[in-house]
Amino acid sequence: RTGGRRAVADLIRRIMLPGPRWWLTAAALLGPLMLLGVGLFGAKLIGGVPIDLASFGRSSEFPGISALGFLAYNILTFGIGEETGWRGFALPQLQSRFSALAATAILTVVWAGWHLPLFAYRPGYTGMDIGGIAGWLASLATGAVLTTALFNASRGSIMAAALFHAAVDVAFTSQGLSPLAINICGAAITLAGIATVLVFRPANLWTEGRMIWTEAGLSMREPPAPPRPSLP
Repeated sequence: RTGGRRAVADLIRRIMLPGPRWWLTAAALLGPLMLLGVGLFGAKLIGGVPIDLASFGRSSEFPGISALGFLAYNILTFGIGEETGWRGFALPQLQSRFSALAATAILTVVWAGWHLPLFAYRPGYTGMDIGGIAGWLASLATGAVLTTALFNASRGSIMAAALFHAAVDVAFTSQGLSPLAINICGAAITLAGIATVLVFRPANLWTEGRMIWTEAGLSMREPPAPPRPSLP
């Protein structure tokens, strides 16, 4: 409706291909696993929780699915299924009118609303108290900042955003993880999101600019050049 067949073809291409910076796509998949490692080692150091990877990648909701199968399920559903809309379409539209951080904040409100039905039936959500909900919102917001930075850095790769989203879901919902490890993972994502804002600045959340939607299609809006020093 907004861009015609060319925009649909571009959307499909960005779902299927990693983009010009394939290494960012690899980092999108491996980064959450590194954060999980931080949570596991932190839980062992702080609370003496033993590191047990036997159940990693397994889900109590889908006990018959292997770890690779559970990852593939998350990539297809929560990854591609959500990120095609959130980052693939909505984020460039919002970044055309707002800064990257403001666009991410608006998108986070809608994204949080999308999850509201889970609090009525899904284990892990139904038992959250006020503190748990506040922590969930904080990790959601800072996770959205990281995904925006990844999207802009990869020049609009939906695949990169989908892999990051899926890997975070697998890392947080794997069977057998202790609550302490999950809380440390959430804190690590929160700190990483805050660091992203401080390092790359709210305007673009990336050094080269932010991806926006124009009449010509998806493009990078580059930051303004610094003013030239005037001669005395």
